[in-house]
Amino acid sequence: MSWWLTPALVDRLVAADAQLRAAVPLSRRVAFVETFPGVGSARLAAAAATRYAVRRHAPILLVDAAGASQPAAAASGVGGPPAASGRGGGALAAAGLAPAAAAAAPSQRRSHAQTLADALDGLPTTERGVACLDLAALAQTGSAPPSTADWEAHVGTVARFLDIVVTDLGARRVADVPAVASASHAICVVTAPGRGAVEAAVHLARQAIEEHCPAFVAVVSPGGPVARAAARRLARGLSAPTHVLVGARAAVELDEVAATGLRLALSRRGHP
Repeated sequence: MSWWLTPALVDRLVAADAQLRAAVPLSRRVAFVETFPGVGSARLAAAAATRYAVRRHAPILLVDAAGASQPAAAASGVGGPPAASGRGGGALAAAGLAPAAAAAAPSQRRSHAQTLADALDGLPTTERGVACLDLAALAQTGSAPPSTADWEAHVGTVARFLDIVVTDLGARRVADVPAVASASHAICVVTAPGRGAVEAAVHLARQAIEEHCPAFVAVVSPGGPVARAAARRLARGLSAPTHVLVGARAAVELDEVAATGLRLALSRRGHP
């Protein structure tokens, strides 16, 4: 047993695992945004989608809506090198999908889906069961990130057939929050350590909560115990749940990020 795997951490892992396997009566949409490009939303979105697929033994849809200009997650200590940037990179590459396999052609079956098989028609799937959709490629947005209208046009018709849809939206501004909140059941705001970055993330999360969409913050730090402690001090007293991902314990926090996203998504009532 690793030195850091204490009984308390085991309890946290067990609790997260139970949440990851929780029943989902209706399809839920969990969005990941970041305070500025390259912080790590792509890797966290891919990690969450993979955890949902593995624990639930059911197809999960991962949507890359960050736009071709968004670089992939920077090396963050979360595990592994950063994914390649550009079209077909980002969240889909972080999930284990080769860039050449990432593009999915438009599908009439998906556009008029009546079954799960229709919804997944033509979508590449990772070895762990994550179906992937490159929204920027389908919507032909070029370097601009896709809009929520693009999301509804290409994802809204299939989302209802899957338990969970995870979307990486990349870097977004406060002005984008109302549209993101209206299209999501929960939002994870990913940021770097440091007072300014964390405050920016909290501001985005608070805006989402004001739009009646549950939100939480994930602080990704490449540092060691000192950086972790500093990030945790910044996170104390925030009005949104906060997870700090650093080094070896990041595996625990990744489970909890995915579990928090699903728990908050299930808590949003009265939203289709």
